[in-house]
Amino acid sequence: MARRKAPEKGEQLHRAYLAVLESSSVDQLSTLLGEQQQFIRFLNQQPDFRGQAAAALDGYQESMVAAHGMETNAMTQVSNLRIELARTLQEEARNVEELVRVEESLSGTTSRPYMQAIQRLAGAQRAIGNSDRALSLDLQAIHIADLTSAPNDFQRFQTRINVASTLAFLQRFDEAEQLAADALVIAKQMHPPQDVQVTNQIENIRRQKETARAIVH
Repeated sequence: MARRKAPEKGEQLHRAYLAVLESSSVDQLSTLLGEQQQFIRFLNQQPDFRGQAAAALDGYQESMVAAHGMETNAMTQVSNLRIELARTLQEEARNVEELVRVEESLSGTTSRPYMQAIQRLAGAQRAIGNSDRALSLDLQAIHIADLTSAPNDFQRFQTRINVASTLAFLQRFDEAEQLAADALVIAKQMHPPQDVQVTNQIENIRRQKETARAIVH
């Protein structure tokens, strides 16, 4: 209906289907939750109904809590949907902050899911111009990766590359080169080795450093 320029009819059909599912047996629970997700996305994509998406999302959260409880991965799904529906970079950053809090409550501050959440938050903070906060989060990710990963694990390599890039952007070139050199050691132990990628990164950092020095002088 939406594709045929009849979003009102589409909205009515979604609500009718939800009503049927809500009055059905518990066997329909997974179908109900899936339809609630689809309805939220539908509302968010239609200018006339976008304002209703937040209320629908609250209803979805209530259904998830009733089905799975608060202290479960269900809340991660709710947070991810809030991030998806964000309309501004600032709103996205706030919603990712909530995801970080959820992951902390579920698995603590040294788990892979928490690390992935703070990496996502680092990206959101970088997008709104908060490079210092992004750097702090990325450094925390290095620490978690070292705690939870094998010596040649991709995460130990990637977290260092992320921070090296941020440091170079901040013109902290010596620190960037050191972290990239650490990443190179890990990259050579990976299967397959990733040392070519890191070598290119190091050369790029050095070029940026030379350019910055030339501008100063």
